[in-house]
Amino acid sequence: VVVEEGSGEEVEFDMRSDCAECEREVVRIEGEVALGWMNGKCGGEMREGLMDLVWGDAMKMEGVGERVVRELFAEEVMKDVVEIYKLT
Repeated sequence: VVVEEGSGEEVEFDMRSDCAECEREVVRIEGEVALGWMNGKCGGEMREGLMDLVWGDAMKMEGVGERVVRELFAEEVMKDVVEIYKLT
């Protein structure tokens, strides 16, 4: 932090310690910047994982955005990330 470059009106950010969706504790994995979940069946974690999969170099699925991923889980078309391979 470079204090001299601030306006003096900055507010300290307090990262929450639990998942907003499943309310389980989130942890900082050593050597990582991001926080992680330890609940393999958290809906939020699965949606984020699927978004990483379809947007990343692994699949590069065009037309599958955050709205589509959320709908797939909300409508229970998918209950797990691996079910992306079962869609036709």
